[in-house]
Order: sequence, then structure tokens, then C-alpha cells
Amino acid sequence: MVLPGASPQCEDGFIMIAMELFDALIAIRIPGEQRQVLDFIIRKTYGFKKKADAIPLSQFVTATGIQKAHIHRAIRGLISRQIIYSAKRGTFDATIYRINKDYTKWIKVPKKALVPKKAQKGAEKGTEKVPKKATSKDNTKDNSQKKKDISAFPQKTGEKTVESDRFYLTKKKRKLKGFKLESFELFWQTFDWKRDKANAADAWYDIQSLTKELLHKHILPGARRYRDARPAIIESKHTPKWAQGWISSRRWEDEKYEDEKDGLNEFLRRHGETEKVVQQEAHE
Repeated sequence: MVLPGASPQCEDGFIMIAMELFDALIAIRIPGEQRQVLDFIIRKTYGFKKKADAIPLSQFVTATGIQKAHIHRAIRGLISRQIIYSAKRGTFDATIYRINKDYTKWIKVPKKALVPKKAQKGAEKGTEKVPKKATSKDNTKDNSQKKKDISAFPQKTGEKTVESDRFYLTKKKRKLKGFKLESFELFWQTFDWKRDKANAADAWYDIQSLTKELLHKHILPGARRYRDARPAIIESKHTPKWAQGWISSRRWEDEKYEDEKDGLNEFLRRHGETEKVVQQEAHE
């Protein structure tokens, strides 16, 4: 809340955000409560020079003044439109949120869909009168919409889907659903080598006894390490593994290396190479 006579200064903190991303935010229509929640996520992440942050629900309520139930609804709406992503680390930990910087994947909602027809008519007449009781037909529509609004990553059909019906069809025509689907999407973003997704999904489908602990303590950290080492692998004229091969060979079980160059040398050794990577310091 801005108080009378307030004079905010950048020295007291500011939010650094790419112009291209901000232009995309300006161009997309976002309902009021969703926009408040989104702005708070931006403040908690980019405002502290972080890509993601664990944000308790109570902080959303305090910052926005919106009720918890409406916060939940706004978050679901932003997730369903792929404007933000969320992940849960543990049962009692706060949910982690981050902005989806790939704004080309944001799902736009037509202007008419944001404001009910009755509300539009009321605004035109200059009145805020609300019917005391909605008709049974209206209730049916509202309940149906609420059920549809729980999808975290809907398929791009223009319609929101029910969470239990959401799936990804693999190359072998198998359906990734539930936790297998959610965990695969999280891995796919982390691994960040977006090639041959359908075959990678098949490899993910075949992982035995996939648990949250295995995912967050081993698979995702391993995927990050390989992602970070990939530029050096490419620079050494080798072809990095695609997601399918990485998953099938359970590369998250590979030994961890404190020194990235040692890790790359081990990679070359495993591929029958005897030549070591020349350290950058030797050329300086």
C-alpha cells in the first residue's frame, strides 16, 4: 500500500525483468486476482534475483489481501495457462513457484471469457447489482468450470481439462498420467535438451519405483549436472546424450565430480577416448 507522501527509491530495492518478458505481460489479459498473485511471485523471485522461490500461502494472503480460497483459484488459473510453474518438495514444505519465461507457451483467454456477460451488462448500466440467487443452469456451469480449472498443464485445445484425464501419449502409444506425467514434465524442463520427447517419455514410463525422493534427490540433480556439463561435451566434439538415452541408462546414478573437468574426462574415458580435455588455464 502506497502511503500519502511516499517516495519509493530504487536504492531500497527494485525488480529487474527483461523488457521482452515485461512486454509479453503487458500484452496478455490476466484477471485481477491472478495478476496480483503473479506480481507477488515476480517480486519474490526476480525481486531477489532468483529464478524460483518457495512461497507459503500465508505470504500471498498478507501481500495481496485476497482470501486463501481465491489465492488457490488464482494460482490454478495461472498454472493452467502455463504462465507459471509450481513444484512441491515435501509434504510440509512451501510450494516452489517460477515464471514461465517462454511466453509463446502462455495460453491466452479471449476478452469475453474474463468478464461474465451479466457483469458486462451491469457495468454498462452503471450498476453493481448482483442476482440474489443464480439459476440452476448457472450453478451447473459454475460447478463444471471449477472442475475443469484444476489442470496444471492442460493440452492446447482451448479448453481446460480435468487433472485425472490429463496425459501425454508416448511414442509407443502409452499414456503418461498422474505423478509419472508431472515428474516427466519437471525433468524435461530441467534437462533442457528438447529433442525426441515422445521416445524420452517411453523411457520415463519404464522407470521402476519412481518416487518423489528419487526424483528430487537424484534424478533432477543429475539432470542439472549433465545440463551444465553439456556445453563442454559439445565443445570437445562429442555428441551429448539425448533425454531418452540418459533416462534409459540411469545416468543420475553416475558418480558425482566436484571438478567439472574431471567429470568431463570421465565421460570421455567411458566413450573410449584417451585424450584428456586440456584445461583452460593452460592456455592463459
